[in-house]
Amino acid sequence: MTRTTREVGDHWPILFLIALSLFLNLYAITWGLPNIDDWASLSLAPVKPLSFAKHLLYGETWLYHYPPFHFIVLALAYAPYIVYLFVSGGLTSPVDAYPYGLTHPLQSLTMFILISRAVSVAMGVGLVVTHYYTVKKFADRRAAFWTGFFITTAFPLIYYAHIANVDVPQLFWFSLALYSYISLLQSPSTKHYILLGIFTAFAFTTKDSIYAIFIGIAVIILILPCIEQLQLTKDVRLSLQKIFDHRILYGLIVFIILLLLIFNPISNFDGFMSHINKHSLRSIRGSWVIRDAPSKLFGHLELIYHYLEFMVQSNGVLVFALLVSGFIYVLITSPKKFLLLMIPIVTYYIFFLRIHGTYHLRYMLPAYLLLLWFAGKLCGDIWNVSTKLKPLTRAFLGLIFVSSLMYGFSVDLLLANDCRYQAEAWIRTAIAEDAIILALEPAYSLPRLPPTMTVLSRDLWDFNGNLIDDIRDVRADYIIVSMAIPRRREQRKEVDQFFIDAGYQPVQSFVTTLPWWVPRIANIHALYPEVTILRNTYHTKSG
Repeated sequence: MTRTTREVGDHWPILFLIALSLFLNLYAITWGLPNIDDWASLSLAPVKPLSFAKHLLYGETWLYHYPPFHFIVLALAYAPYIVYLFVSGGLTSPVDAYPYGLTHPLQSLTMFILISRAVSVAMGVGLVVTHYYTVKKFADRRAAFWTGFFITTAFPLIYYAHIANVDVPQLFWFSLALYSYISLLQSPSTKHYILLGIFTAFAFTTKDSIYAIFIGIAVIILILPCIEQLQLTKDVRLSLQKIFDHRILYGLIVFIILLLLIFNPISNFDGFMSHINKHSLRSIRGSWVIRDAPSKLFGHLELIYHYLEFMVQSNGVLVFALLVSGFIYVLITSPKKFLLLMIPIVTYYIFFLRIHGTYHLRYMLPAYLLLLWFAGKLCGDIWNVSTKLKPLTRAFLGLIFVSSLMYGFSVDLLLANDCRYQAEAWIRTAIAEDAIILALEPAYSLPRLPPTMTVLSRDLWDFNGNLIDDIRDVRADYIIVSMAIPRRREQRKEVDQFFIDAGYQPVQSFVTTLPWWVPRIANIHALYPEVTILRNTYHTKSG
């Protein structure tokens, strides 16, 4: 065997994972484009990074519920295209309102969305690569492959890698911090402490909630050397000295410096304090699930049940069963390694999941990534079994492989077959071009409408589903609304009656058709739009 052949053989697992991740994350990447809005909820694209850059350049207060770092990353990614627009005349006299000084706003805003999505794709692939090498260092090559594969095919990660929100970026920086963490535990050096400080800062300033998992990592880094020294020397004084390792201070200093530079409290003090106050009121008031439960114990059990449900929905039932089995397997065979992962997961639950007001699938993703290490380790060891049962175990792992792959690919099918494409085709043929359309917010949930039509927008329901406006003062021919928004779906009868009372009747509805094996995850409602079109029964222009 030549050296080149041997090197390819050594690297084929990670090359395969990179190719698969790129395919799954790039398939249907043009979802809903061209468009001036992103079809994804919580997306920062297309203009939020530009708004951030504008506030920064003019020294204005920046207020947003996410920290600034991914806005900075996207603004830098936008920069070459913005330079091109200035040079080519595509951007003149920038302003805050649409069309923002863009000569061809639809084309340019579409490009901004694509750039933002490309960053998410790259970070999604980077997330897989980093976990592969981290688990390879922590366990072995086969465990690394299976862990990387489960991450590559995870339903929510494929979805979030398609859009410009902060979840995949947060997990990318977190994965780099994990690599530094595992490297530090195996061979402590100043470099690893500093890298851990850097990547922790980047993860935290992308999305604050990750702080809770780093509490557990900090506890291990501080206490583990003390325990090992105590076991070695039986000297309490010497073991306590290990807490005061000066290299920890280097990492902490780097972390604080980056935090100050990114949050910029000197020139953005009001925005910085507003961000802190908003999160202190919203993120630490306690989960409503626990508050509303008959007892705290029952509330915790119910909340954990919801998050376990999300884990089942992430890679499917078979992978979840492997995860639970791997959890028990690693606990029995490698209790120390088990604790190195479980302590951060426990602190994440204690200091974030149980005290945050709401629960969502994306909140559990940092802990889920670590739990997948258990499933990966079990699969790797099953693959190594050299007995007469090998054909059976290989067949079982093949079933797991195909199941998780099909499950993950279903995201791409949902994006490619979004019912809004059908709604757009119907609107073009069935509604007159001079019709007046009332489009109900949020904009991301709606189909693209022909530019010849007069489109009015109105936001009728608040976050809790309460009616905050009316439509009887609007003389529209048609209403276009998404009924997949959770609060509207839960109050469907009341919403339908509201439209009837206002003089509108439904004429068409479009729902994305799902193959039998494609899951419906209500917590990611943007993947399952339901477009309802209502006609004014008193005055209507039709095609």
